[in-house]
Amino acid sequence: MVMEIILPEYKAISWNKFYNGHHWAIKQRLVDEAHQHMMIALAGMEYEMITYPVDILTIAYLVRKIDADNVCDKILIDGLKGKVLKDDSNFYVKTTSTTCIKDDHNHTKMIISRALDN
Repeated sequence: MVMEIILPEYKAISWNKFYNGHHWAIKQRLVDEAHQHMMIALAGMEYEMITYPVDILTIAYLVRKIDADNVCDKILIDGLKGKVLKDDSNFYVKTTSTTCIKDDHNHTKMIISRALDN
C-alpha cells in the first residue's frame, strides 16, 4: 500500500444519483462537495505526489448500502489530480475498484497502491 485516505464524514454517492438527469449545477455541487471532503482529508496528511502507475480501491461505508459497482469514485479521484496524483490518465491510474460496506455511519476510504503490472 502506498497511501490510505480516509474521508471521515463523506457519504459516497451512487452513479445513479450523479447521472439522474439533474441540472449541471446540481452535479457540480456534488463534485465540489467531494473535492472539499478530499481537501479536508489531505490537509492532515503528509504525502508526496505519486508519479507512477497506481491501482485505487474506494470503499464506501454507508448506513444505507448501495451496490458495489454503483459507488461513484470518479469525482474523488478527480480531487486527487495535481495533489496526490500527477494525473488521472490511464498511464497513472491503471485500475479502479469500488465496494460498499454497511456501517453505522457514513464515511469513505481510498487505498492507493502501486499498480500490479508495474
